[in-house]
Amino acid sequence: MLFTLPAAPSFKITVTKPQAAVITSGLSATIRTPEGTTWEGITGGVIPSAEESEAVNILIGTADGSPVCGA
Repeated sequence: MLFTLPAAPSFKITVTKPQAAVITSGLSATIRTPEGTTWEGITGGVIPSAEESEAVNILIGTADGSPVCGA
């Protein structure tokens, strides 16, 4: 098998369903790397969590669709 990485990574926040109910699309989201670099994004779509049935994943993206990390 051959696996390839996407051109840019994707980001998500895993939250409980009650938490997701108060997070609307388009809210500001900041991602901080271990080195202290920050990337700005916005909350987007909600998808079920494969790891936990009571959780959902909120996707983090940008308004114009460009990579969050500037890749």
